[in-house]
Order: sequence, then C-alpha cells, then structure tokens
Amino acid sequence: MSLTPHQLERTRHYRKRFELGLNKVERDAIVVEAAEELGITPESVRHRWHRLGMCKRWAWMEPVVRKAVARYPFEADRSLAAKFNVNFSSFTNARQRLGIPSSVQRRRAALRKEVAIYVREFPELTAAEVRDSIKADGEHPWQFSIYRISELMSEVENERAAS
Repeated sequence: MSLTPHQLERTRHYRKRFELGLNKVERDAIVVEAAEELGITPESVRHRWHRLGMCKRWAWMEPVVRKAVARYPFEADRSLAAKFNVNFSSFTNARQRLGIPSSVQRRRAALRKEVAIYVREFPELTAAEVRDSIKADGEHPWQFSIYRISELMSEVENERAAS
C-alpha cells in the first residue's frame, strides 16, 4: 500500500519532531500522537519510519569511535564515551564491531613497541632502567610496572631468539 503525499508529509513531520525530542518520554508521546493522527498503531509508525529510510543508520556511532580513539588512543571506553557524550555500552559495542582493541590492549602494544626499541638498541639495560627511561620520555601517561616491562622484554627477547 502506498502513502498519499499528505500521509508522507505528516510522517516526515512527526519523524522530525521525534528526532528533536529531549528524552524517551517525550519521543514516545510524539509516536503516540503520530499514530493517532495517521490512524495506525505506534509500532506501525516506527515501522513506517524504518521502511521509508527515516531512521538513523545504526552505524552512526562508528565515526565517533574512530575519531575518539584517534584523538585519545590510550583512554578507556568509559572516559571516551563521556568526552564525546555518547552511551558507554554503545561506544564499546561499536569499538568491538570495528575490531579496535581495548585501551588495555592499545596501551600494551604501544609499550611493547617502545620496549622492543630498548631491547634492540640497549640490550644491557635492566627492566627498571627501561621503565625509568620510558617514563622520562613522558609519551605514555598511564602507570606501568617494572614487572610489565620485564614481561615485555622477555617476550621481545624470545621472539628475537626464535627468528
């Protein structure tokens, strides 16, 4: 069944009002109002919006996640979601869908890359000396222990020995 131009115009009108709704209660009231005017159920209003392509793309969060991780590569999802004013669980789900590692994994990879340079260039340094040197550079603002540095040094040395 096709819609008349008037029905289509009213459907668009209510969708625009819906998008401007400040909260769920207000948006639900707009859906009920649209349903009453259009002579269909609230669920049918939502289906119509979807069928006519008036709903937001589900992937709207993906550019936000990419931008957030690019700008703040070592911050956690909760912090990034707050900075970009989006829902934490939606942010995390989008990050996982995009295949972007968690902040813990991104931090570990960055630290490992740095440790690999020290192992290659200065093999005589201890884990404590490597940690102090990395901290002195100031590129990594999060906390990391001598144990973590030692673990990463062992990984790098084992890989070098295996190849």
